[in-house]
Amino acid sequence: MIVLPFNQAIFKALKSQYKIVLGIIPSAFLGVGASIPVMIDNIRDINATIFSLLALLILLFYMAGWLLNSVIARWCFRWSNKKVTDVFIRSLVPDKWFKNGAMEDYNKYITQEMGRWGDARKGGLIAFAFVVGGLRIGGTAYVTLAACLYYFGHHLDLFYLIIQALLWLVIGTFCGLFVWFFNEMEYKVFKKTL
Repeated sequence: MIVLPFNQAIFKALKSQYKIVLGIIPSAFLGVGASIPVMIDNIRDINATIFSLLALLILLFYMAGWLLNSVIARWCFRWSNKKVTDVFIRSLVPDKWFKNGAMEDYNKYITQEMGRWGDARKGGLIAFAFVVGGLRIGGTAYVTLAACLYYFGHHLDLFYLIIQALLWLVIGTFCGLFVWFFNEMEYKVFKKTL
């Protein structure tokens, strides 16, 4: 299953009031993070490395909003650690949060996702981490940042592009490892429930 901050399927199935309550703080933090580059007077003069860090900062602001959500749930609403983990990490939200009939559709979706993961894991950890993490995640981040840097008028020499490609390949591979281990943990839990 996908962690709640990135689980778009579950947000489609939730009642509006829960979407708003869950999304308001992370959206506000995302807006603050995204406004930082806008506040810089001459963004074209920023070092390319700093520009890359600003992109990471935006994501960190978004995740900080979700972390604040979980802290509020834990301390203000007195949720147990298990409930916070179930909701924010495993996307196991209470039944009453779903629209009428949407929970069954979401459960079918999860069953399909776990079936896809069962197929994807057959390729092995190394291949998954490299292809999904390094090439897809890291490659997407690399191309996006290079395009932004080019758009803002930064000179991109070959050495810089090679170093950044290797850096994002490594970062993406670590992301792929994280996705692998998280999905394996969820897959094992899912198989036990069958």
